[in-house]
Amino acid sequence: MYHPYLRGKQFELLALRNVVDKIVESGMTPIIEPVRESFRDIAKCVEMLSENSCDYIIIANPKCGELERNQLAAERVIDRIVEIDPEVELAYIIDERTSLAEILNLIGKYENQIFSIVHSGRFCDPEGLLEFLSSLDNFNKHIFISENSSQGYRDLFLSSNRILISDEFVRRARNADYEDHVEEFFSELPYRYANQGFQGFGDFLTIGNYFSEGGGQAITAAIHITYEKDDEEIYVRHFLSEHRTVPEEVPILLEEALDKLVDFLDENPGILEWSRSCEELVEIKNGGCQTNLAYIKKLVISHHIELMNNIIV
Repeated sequence: MYHPYLRGKQFELLALRNVVDKIVESGMTPIIEPVRESFRDIAKCVEMLSENSCDYIIIANPKCGELERNQLAAERVIDRIVEIDPEVELAYIIDERTSLAEILNLIGKYENQIFSIVHSGRFCDPEGLLEFLSSLDNFNKHIFISENSSQGYRDLFLSSNRILISDEFVRRARNADYEDHVEEFFSELPYRYANQGFQGFGDFLTIGNYFSEGGGQAITAAIHITYEKDDEEIYVRHFLSEHRTVPEEVPILLEEALDKLVDFLDENPGILEWSRSCEELVEIKNGGCQTNLAYIKKLVISHHIELMNNIIV
């Protein structure tokens, strides 16, 4: 089923906590790649997911943020997560540079955990990998990042449980660049993955397969809202603040962007009436927009998960 792929930034973890009931309702399996040495935020998220009996996966060898190339720090975070939830499922990212010995070493550190493999490239010895995994009782599934693997490579694993993760979000260099692409196609994968021979699907939500530690002062605010359009297609609409060339106060930018979202909802009654996150965005607009961009991002991510729940259930 649906596997949203998130990095462990605070607003992403808060988004999961915000819609934990929807995750449970539709049987989603969030994939979380830790990116911080501090495990305070991810620990709170894991506690909530575990308490609500959610399926979720933690990346044990992160490739982004403070934990990239810092396996000792990553292990401290993973150890804490395993302590909180001894039944947590882990996943290991592999690509063309990964050796079978490295995979053995990773699995050996947490030999009691159920684990999956994330293919972020073409592993050099797929036959050897399949033979090795077939001897293990705690292996779960193969997760493929579609942009980093070919159909032929993925077909080598047809005998296994397979999940296809696709980066559906078209990221622009600047928020202002969405002005020429206010509405655009996002995905049809939720309706097509089974016909392609996969047992589940996922995406990088409205963030994309992209990691950044932060940006500069905002010039343009962009709110990315996904929704069903026509038959079995998902579109994304970008609600932007007014064009300017110098930074402005965040509440002003948010008010301008949220004005356009409210207009869209008024013009399309019922299209997003099930979204608690959109309802809160409207409340923020009506309350004077006294919030920050991270909180808005949390709600946008929460909304996308609500959309997938609305499609699945």
